[in-house]
Amino acid sequence: MWFKPTSAQAWVEIPFTVEQEITGEFWLKMLHSWDYGTYRVKLDDRELGTFDLWNADIQPRSHKLGPQTLSPGPHTLRFECTGKSDRSRGFFLGFDALMVRTPVYTRPPGFDLRKIQVNR
Repeated sequence: MWFKPTSAQAWVEIPFTVEQEITGEFWLKMLHSWDYGTYRVKLDDRELGTFDLWNADIQPRSHKLGPQTLSPGPHTLRFECTGKSDRSRGFFLGFDALMVRTPVYTRPPGFDLRKIQVNR
């Protein structure tokens, strides 16, 4: 998505639906460029971080949002412009993807792996 606002009061929301519960490390893939702004990112009204998207050249980057759990149903990813770098010529936003890295397995908190170690 390419969002081209003309002021720092801009925001955009991306609604999406999750079919089943998802738990994992959430990441954003965003573009950085010479005319991009600074954006606060929210997921269902929870603030996940603020990112300065300025860069001298156009460059894709990934931003870690941390561990999250989403329940089944509708959700909203919101980008709120908070301004721009002094070096930036604009407030643009380039959003490529919301990615989730889900674990293959989990173990209970405090589980001691030495309990399953084979002694020979």
